[in-house]
Amino acid sequence: MTDPWRNPHSDLSADLCTLKYRSSRSCLETTDGAVVLLAIRQAAGLKLYVAPNLEQQISTADWPYVDELLKDLADRAATAPDAVFQQLSNLSIGPLVTAEVKHTTAQDADPCTRFSHFLPCGS
Repeated sequence: MTDPWRNPHSDLSADLCTLKYRSSRSCLETTDGAVVLLAIRQAAGLKLYVAPNLEQQISTADWPYVDELLKDLADRAATAPDAVFQQLSNLSIGPLVTAEVKHTTAQDADPCTRFSHFLPCGS
């Protein structure tokens, strides 16, 4: 079954938040690099999606922390979606940092094309 945000004919709107990985060994406060986490908040709740091969994109030193963080976020997204979205929208320290937050409608092709290869968090 296809998620509504992936269906260009759906008339649902959503708030999107993208996060990028920043190595804990990096001294720079940069958000260069690929998006590794996508949060989509709609009326039905919050869904989290991760980049394919996520573990390969995260350093060995950071992986245990990122893995636990993603599990925690997925658990809390089910019960407190707005709080989790707000948290993700304001991350500026640690290995996952907020890259972009925006409101979109289903007519916007951006999430359908840029993140169509992302997988549901926890898959």
